[in-house]
Amino acid sequence: MDKLNDLIIRLKQKDIEAFKELHFKYCESINGVINTILTDENIAEEITQQVFLHVWNNSEDYSAKKGRFFTWILNIAKNKAVESLHFKSNIESKLKSNKYPIKTILDSNNAVDKKNNRILNLIYSKG
Repeated sequence: MDKLNDLIIRLKQKDIEAFKELHFKYCESINGVINTILTDENIAEEITQQVFLHVWNNSEDYSAKKGRFFTWILNIAKNKAVESLHFKSNIESKLKSNKYPIKTILDSNNAVDKKNNRILNLIYSKG
């Protein structure tokens, strides 16, 4: 069994050291792809963390029969980056319509879920 397969098996068993090694191996590449899509380093870092949290929480969903491990992580990253773009676009359109003042959006648990609150604050603060 090669090292990558061993790390994946250990990740599925929730071995934190295996996760750390995989994170170190792929983090820079994943962050680079996300930053290319979003063109904002701060938001890209936040989304990268969400990607690796998803990898940790959903490691049992990975199957080598469906493709390479890197491809699986890359697809998660692309989906989360696009989701962030849609979120940003939705918020920007609400702000432009003046129906939702930013303070109301930031304070409302209904308008913004907690995981995207930091992203929204970053978007708002950068203008």
